[in-house]
Amino acid sequence: MQSGATGAPSGSMTSSDANVNDEAQVRQLAHTVLGTLYNHVEPSDMSNYRDSLQQIQQHFDTTLFTHVVDSISSDDLVKLVDKYQMTMTEKQHMVNVEMISDSADQTQWRVTTDMTLFFIKDQIEIVKPVRNILVIQKTAKATPVYKVVSFDTSDHGRPQMIDHQAIRQSNCPKRPVSDD
Repeated sequence: MQSGATGAPSGSMTSSDANVNDEAQVRQLAHTVLGTLYNHVEPSDMSNYRDSLQQIQQHFDTTLFTHVVDSISSDDLVKLVDKYQMTMTEKQHMVNVEMISDSADQTQWRVTTDMTLFFIKDQIEIVKPVRNILVIQKTAKATPVYKVVSFDTSDHGRPQMIDHQAIRQSNCPKRPVSDD
Protein backbone atom coordinates (compact mmCIF):
# COMPACT_ATOMS: atom_id res chain seq x y z
CA MET A 1 0.00 0.00 0.00
CA GLN A 2 1.36 3.43 -0.91
CA SER A 3 2.00 6.09 1.68
CA GLY A 4 -1.03 8.37 2.02
CA ALA A 5 -3.46 5.84 0.60
CA THR A 6 -6.76 5.56 2.42
CA GLY A 7 -7.26 1.85 2.06
CA ALA A 8 -10.54 2.41 0.23
CA PRO A 9 -11.12 0.19 -2.78
CA SER A 10 -10.18 1.74 -6.08
CA GLY A 11 -13.03 3.77 -7.51
CA SER A 12 -14.93 4.17 -4.23
CA MET A 13 -15.41 7.55 -2.63
CA THR A 14 -14.12 8.35 0.86
CA SER A 15 -15.72 10.92 3.15
CA SER A 16 -12.85 13.33 2.45
CA ASP A 17 -13.55 12.92 -1.29
CA ALA A 18 -17.20 13.72 -0.59
CA ASN A 19 -16.16 16.81 1.41
CA VAL A 20 -13.98 17.99 -1.49
CA ASN A 21 -16.88 17.42 -3.91
CA ASP A 22 -19.29 19.21 -1.55
CA GLU A 23 -16.92 22.15 -1.17
CA ALA A 24 -16.55 22.37 -4.95
CA GLN A 25 -20.37 22.31 -5.33
CA VAL A 26 -20.75 24.99 -2.64
CA ARG A 27 -18.01 27.17 -4.19
CA GLN A 28 -19.60 26.85 -7.65
CA LEU A 29 -23.09 27.64 -6.36
CA ALA A 30 -21.85 30.76 -4.53
CA HIS A 31 -19.95 31.90 -7.64
CA THR A 32 -23.02 31.40 -9.87
CA VAL A 33 -25.43 33.09 -7.44
CA LEU A 34 -23.21 36.16 -6.94
CA GLY A 35 -22.39 36.41 -10.63
CA THR A 36 -26.07 36.32 -11.54
CA LEU A 37 -27.18 38.79 -8.86
CA TYR A 38 -24.54 41.38 -9.75
CA ASN A 39 -24.40 41.19 -13.56
CA HIS A 40 -26.78 43.37 -15.50
CA VAL A 41 -25.20 43.94 -18.88
CA GLU A 42 -28.21 44.80 -21.02
CA PRO A 43 -29.56 47.89 -19.27
CA SER A 44 -32.29 48.50 -21.85
CA ASP A 45 -33.69 45.00 -21.34
CA MET A 46 -34.72 44.31 -17.73
CA SER A 47 -36.49 41.09 -18.78
CA ASN A 48 -33.10 39.46 -19.50
CA TYR A 49 -31.93 40.25 -15.95
CA ARG A 50 -35.21 38.96 -14.46
CA ASP A 51 -34.85 35.74 -16.47
CA SER A 52 -31.36 35.28 -15.04
CA LEU A 53 -32.67 35.81 -11.52
CA GLN A 54 -35.35 33.15 -12.09
CA GLN A 55 -32.58 30.68 -12.95
CA ILE A 56 -31.04 31.00 -9.47
CA GLN A 57 -34.27 31.37 -7.46
CA GLN A 58 -34.44 27.58 -6.98
CA HIS A 59 -31.20 27.75 -4.97
CA PHE A 60 -32.72 30.02 -2.29
CA ASP A 61 -35.30 29.81 0.42
CA THR A 62 -38.27 31.66 -1.15
CA THR A 63 -38.51 34.50 1.35
CA LEU A 64 -34.72 34.90 1.43
CA PHE A 65 -34.56 35.24 -2.35
CA THR A 66 -37.15 38.01 -2.31
CA HIS A 67 -35.30 39.77 0.51
CA VAL A 68 -31.93 39.54 -1.30
CA VAL A 69 -33.31 40.89 -4.59
CA ASP A 70 -35.14 43.70 -2.76
CA SER A 71 -32.06 44.70 -0.76
CA ILE A 72 -29.82 44.73 -3.84
CA SER A 73 -32.46 46.69 -5.78
CA SER A 74 -32.66 49.30 -3.01
CA ASP A 75 -28.90 50.01 -3.11
CA ASP A 76 -28.30 53.58 -4.29
CA LEU A 77 -25.80 52.56 -6.97
CA VAL A 78 -28.10 49.85 -8.29
CA LYS A 79 -30.84 52.47 -8.53
CA LEU A 80 -28.45 54.47 -10.73
CA VAL A 81 -28.10 51.41 -12.98
CA ASP A 82 -31.84 51.41 -13.57
CA LYS A 83 -32.20 55.18 -13.84
CA TYR A 84 -29.32 55.79 -16.26
CA GLN A 85 -29.30 52.40 -18.02
CA MET A 86 -25.83 51.54 -16.75
CA THR A 87 -24.09 48.20 -17.00
CA MET A 88 -23.40 46.40 -13.72
CA THR A 89 -20.72 43.71 -13.56
CA GLU A 90 -18.68 42.03 -10.85
CA LYS A 91 -15.30 40.48 -10.24
CA GLN A 92 -14.92 37.95 -7.44
CA HIS A 93 -11.53 38.07 -5.72
CA MET A 94 -11.03 36.17 -2.51
CA VAL A 95 -13.36 33.27 -1.69
CA ASN A 96 -13.22 31.45 1.64
CA VAL A 97 -15.35 28.34 2.22
CA GLU A 98 -15.70 27.09 5.78
CA MET A 99 -17.84 24.21 7.04
CA ILE A 100 -19.83 25.52 10.02
CA SER A 101 -22.01 22.51 10.86
CA ASP A 102 -22.16 18.87 9.91
CA SER A 103 -24.92 16.55 11.08
CA ALA A 104 -26.66 13.44 9.79
CA ASP A 105 -29.43 15.41 8.10
CA GLN A 106 -27.65 18.56 6.87
CA THR A 107 -24.29 20.26 6.39
CA GLN A 108 -23.72 24.01 6.23
CA TRP A 109 -20.88 26.09 4.83
CA ARG A 110 -20.13 29.79 5.18
CA VAL A 111 -18.84 31.27 1.93
CA THR A 112 -17.18 34.67 2.27
CA THR A 113 -16.48 36.41 -1.03
CA ASP A 114 -14.71 39.73 -1.48
CA MET A 115 -15.67 41.22 -4.79
CA THR A 116 -15.68 44.44 -6.75
CA LEU A 117 -18.84 45.75 -8.38
CA PHE A 118 -18.53 47.90 -11.49
CA PHE A 119 -21.24 50.35 -12.56
CA ILE A 120 -20.46 51.62 -16.07
CA LYS A 121 -21.99 54.19 -18.41
CA ASP A 122 -20.10 55.66 -21.36
CA GLN A 123 -16.76 56.92 -19.96
CA ILE A 124 -17.82 56.86 -16.29
CA GLU A 125 -17.16 53.88 -14.05
CA ILE A 126 -18.07 53.52 -10.38
CA VAL A 127 -16.12 50.86 -8.51
CA LYS A 128 -17.55 49.51 -5.25
CA PRO A 129 -15.80 46.87 -3.12
CA VAL A 130 -18.21 44.58 -1.22
CA ARG A 131 -18.09 41.46 0.91
CA ASN A 132 -20.81 38.84 0.62
CA ILE A 133 -21.34 36.11 3.18
CA LEU A 134 -23.58 33.23 2.14
CA VAL A 135 -24.54 30.22 4.23
CA ILE A 136 -25.20 27.27 1.96
CA GLN A 137 -26.91 24.17 3.30
CA LYS A 138 -26.85 20.66 1.87
CA THR A 139 -29.59 18.25 2.82
CA ALA A 140 -28.53 14.63 3.33
CA LYS A 141 -31.04 13.06 0.97
CA ALA A 142 -30.41 10.43 -1.68
CA THR A 143 -30.19 13.38 -4.06
CA PRO A 144 -28.62 16.21 -2.05
CA VAL A 145 -30.02 19.71 -2.43
CA TYR A 146 -27.81 22.78 -1.93
CA LYS A 147 -29.64 25.96 -0.89
CA VAL A 148 -28.61 29.45 0.17
CA VAL A 149 -30.16 29.85 3.63
CA SER A 150 -28.48 33.11 4.65
CA PHE A 151 -27.14 36.04 2.62
CA ASP A 152 -25.41 39.15 3.88
CA THR A 153 -23.63 41.85 1.92
CA SER A 154 -21.65 44.80 3.20
CA ASP A 155 -19.48 47.56 1.80
CA HIS A 156 -15.82 46.62 2.01
CA GLY A 157 -14.42 50.02 1.15
CA ARG A 158 -15.58 53.30 -0.31
CA PRO A 159 -17.05 53.49 -3.79
CA GLN A 160 -14.83 55.33 -6.25
CA MET A 161 -15.84 57.13 -9.43
CA ILE A 162 -13.48 56.98 -12.39
CA ASP A 163 -13.95 59.36 -15.33
CA HIS A 164 -11.97 57.66 -18.09
CA GLN A 165 -12.42 60.56 -20.51
CA ALA A 166 -11.01 63.07 -18.00
CA ILE A 167 -8.07 60.74 -17.30
CA ARG A 168 -7.33 60.43 -21.02
CA GLN A 169 -7.53 64.20 -21.48
CA SER A 170 -5.15 64.84 -18.59
CA ASN A 171 -2.70 62.19 -19.81
CA CYS A 172 -2.87 63.24 -23.47
CA PRO A 173 -3.09 67.05 -23.62
CA LYS A 174 -4.25 68.60 -26.86
CA ARG A 175 -1.53 69.64 -29.26
CA PRO A 176 -1.42 73.28 -30.19
CA VAL A 177 -2.88 74.00 -33.60
CA SER A 178 -0.39 75.62 -35.97
CA ASP A 179 -1.36 78.54 -38.21
CA ASP A 180 0.36 77.09 -41.29
